[in-house]
Amino acid sequence: MAMSLAPLALQHPIVIQDAEVVNKSYPGFWEDLVSIGMDVEEISTTGETLSV
Repeated sequence: MAMSLAPLALQHPIVIQDAEVVNKSYPGFWEDLVSIGMDVEEISTTGETLSV
């Protein structure tokens, strides 16, 4: 389902809350997005950018 939003990132930044829920059904989802050229960054609830 989250992959259906990927084309929107070409025009606007997307923030996905509770992104870790994808780990159960597709553990490599975020790494796969990065491997096809998407910019992915994790943002903490305090607004600090964390490494992916």
